[in-house]
Amino acid sequence: MNTNFKTKLILITYVVIYTLTVNNVSLAGGWKDLKNNLKAEIKKTEKNAEGEMKNDNTKEKNTSSQRSKNKSGHITSSGSNPNPDLRKNVLKCDDVVLKNVQIGNSTSYKVSEGLSSTNYTGFINRRKAQVTNQCFIGVLQSDECATIEVSKAELDKVTGKDSNNLKMQCVYSDNPSEMATAEVPYKADNVPLNYMLLKCGHNQGDDYSCDEGSNSSRSGTYKKNQLNGKVQLSVCGIRYHQAPKGGQHIYCQYYNKKSKKSIFGFEFNQTRK
Repeated sequence: MNTNFKTKLILITYVVIYTLTVNNVSLAGGWKDLKNNLKAEIKKTEKNAEGEMKNDNTKEKNTSSQRSKNKSGHITSSGSNPNPDLRKNVLKCDDVVLKNVQIGNSTSYKVSEGLSSTNYTGFINRRKAQVTNQCFIGVLQSDECATIEVSKAELDKVTGKDSNNLKMQCVYSDNPSEMATAEVPYKADNVPLNYMLLKCGHNQGDDYSCDEGSNSSRSGTYKKNQLNGKVQLSVCGIRYHQAPKGGQHIYCQYYNKKSKKSIFGFEFNQTRK
């Protein structure tokens, strides 16, 4: 029982005692009526107080719900989920086949030379992605990246050989009418080619091929050996310092203005830095 309720109950009790004492005590059985009336009044007060407390809780809940939205109505509370309707009904895929789609992390690894070691950055923890809805490459977590290989001839055909026709479009998954513009990928080149070919002496095991060359040299070697006639596209789930505490899902598609379709689409769970 809260303080306001106690105070209200005490005040009403005094008023009832005073009123009933003046009006009823002189009558036969007045004290008995006073006792019964007092019980009824207290019960009524308790019921009214409970109703007020319930209304206050509802108001507080509604206020909290309103505070969880920003000016555009985007819900910023935790517990955001992917929106499958976007990949099914919004994503329209272009005539470009996606090949060798992988998800992993662009993070540091060690290269040892005798007793010394140096940190490099590479695309590691790689796994094959499952492409669905023709060109949806999956849902990434923050700090995860995806790499995609496409035919250069196919890409040139649908874009008219003009890369300016390609633009990343992103919206909040829980409110697709609101464009997401802060801390989202703007292009599909988030993973440099030298990240794909690690420096020899690395600590990532036999599954990762290597080359002794510099960063630029390894980029050229990887492009020549792996991307003959192909182009690598890549995106990453980017963190944002103003993201909700529990994260927020963002849907993106690499849109081709010429064909009015997209090369690929993906979602990512954006969390704080």
